[in-house]
Amino acid sequence: MRIPLHAKGTALALLLGALFCIAGQPAHGAVQDSNPQPKQKAEVNDIVQMKQGAVSLTRIINAPKSKVYEAWTRLEHRRHWFAGPGWKEINRSLDLKLNGSEVAHGRFPDGTETIYTSRFHLIEPNARLIYDFDMQVAGKLFSVSLASVELTSKADATELTYTEQGLFLVGEYNAESRKAGTQWLLEKFSAYVESLK
Repeated sequence: MRIPLHAKGTALALLLGALFCIAGQPAHGAVQDSNPQPKQKAEVNDIVQMKQGAVSLTRIINAPKSKVYEAWTRLEHRRHWFAGPGWKEINRSLDLKLNGSEVAHGRFPDGTETIYTSRFHLIEPNARLIYDFDMQVAGKLFSVSLASVELTSKADATELTYTEQGLFLVGEYNAESRKAGTQWLLEKFSAYVESLK
């Protein structure tokens, strides 16, 4: 089963096995030389131009802030929603404290391993979090980000705002790719939280 790139490209950031084939293709709309020269073999250490960008997403979740916060920060809950399709856990830990970290190491059905590692900078229970995280895919650094989560009460629901500033190091993957993957994760998260009794 082929896993959609947008679904793989978030949080675990996870999550991206097949995108390496994108690197080296002409940009959309680019004019190609009518008399091209023979291509030279790419060197292993060739550097792809780094991309950067911001993601900001808001969702209304039909649950109180305390339940939303718990589902976002407790490992027993994150195992249910913070993973890509077909991703199998190899190692997982979460230490929710200042300078504490989360590690999510797993493998997709095609054998691609991913490692998500985060570090917490601000923890205000039931209100907001600030943390940085990096993602490695197939043994290579894929992205580095600074992220925040803010929770605001809205009647009987909670407004969740996720903001991320990222640097993306591989292929065509960029902030729009991360946004699509994060939207998919937030949909999964919302459905999970609202299913809790």
